[in-house]
Amino acid sequence: MHLHNPLLPAISGLFLLTASVTSAPVTPPAPNNVQQFVGKGKIAAVAGSFFDSDDALIDSQKVGCLNAAGVLTLDDCAVFSRSDSYPNTLSTSAGDCTFHNTRMPLNTDSFYGQTSHAWYCGELDDAHRENLAELKDPAAPQETYYTVEGFTKPYLCTGEFGCYFDVKKAPTSNEDAIPVWQYFWGGSQMGITPGHLRIVWLWVPVGKGEKSSA
Repeated sequence: MHLHNPLLPAISGLFLLTASVTSAPVTPPAPNNVQQFVGKGKIAAVAGSFFDSDDALIDSQKVGCLNAAGVLTLDDCAVFSRSDSYPNTLSTSAGDCTFHNTRMPLNTDSFYGQTSHAWYCGELDDAHRENLAELKDPAAPQETYYTVEGFTKPYLCTGEFGCYFDVKKAPTSNEDAIPVWQYFWGGSQMGITPGHLRIVWLWVPVGKGEKSSA
């Protein structure tokens, strides 16, 4: 005698639903860029956009990295330390990093950046210390470095969403040491400084077992 169980269709349907749910591919959550930009890391220079996410594309667009003095080099990659508290400054074994060292070269080719000094990491002279003391005034803009959670990678920014940087060219030899300026544009110069190269800074955290000094 065949007995009909009214629960069997419901159980079978539940089993099929469960199987279809459990067999669906699981997409891992995107890394939190803000959480990645902590501690120590290297800064790769990429001739691309802060929207780029494909690792192969990013690798093909890398033109070098920043050294302990804060200039762009082919492969002399320093390890940078980010301070834990605001204004979240950067430093290397040479010293603190800043765009406000008046002894660094000006970007005279740029229409809007003619008075901007190249990035610098190192010991500070007296005039520079006085300049930084003025910048620490609560009423003055603070020099801080950050990334944005919406970026696909921990690309670095400074100031008011200054996430692109300006260099004259990409390094081609180990002897090249190329100044890096902030990127400025406007109605009279809509893109990168003529003849220059626009780059982004990509934070590469120092992993376990990797050398953690410059």
